[in-house]
Amino acid sequence: MRYIWNYVNELHVKRILKNCIYVICLTVLSAIIGAVAWLIARNLGFSGIDWLLCFVGYPATIGYFGGILYLYNHEFV
Repeated sequence: MRYIWNYVNELHVKRILKNCIYVICLTVLSAIIGAVAWLIARNLGFSGIDWLLCFVGYPATIGYFGGILYLYNHEFV
């Protein structure tokens, strides 16, 4: 998470936009990781669209709230 924040923090935009970009990037990255996990797991019997939504949705939700908690716990100047 710190690496993503360091990348976003170097952008020359307002702080609120940096926060939004960070949360969106973390959510999308978490969803992509979930999709890759589903691509591996679909060969083991998790091959429906409902499983895809579970494998993508849960990590994306965790990434969203994790990003918000990361921003709440750090003081940025």
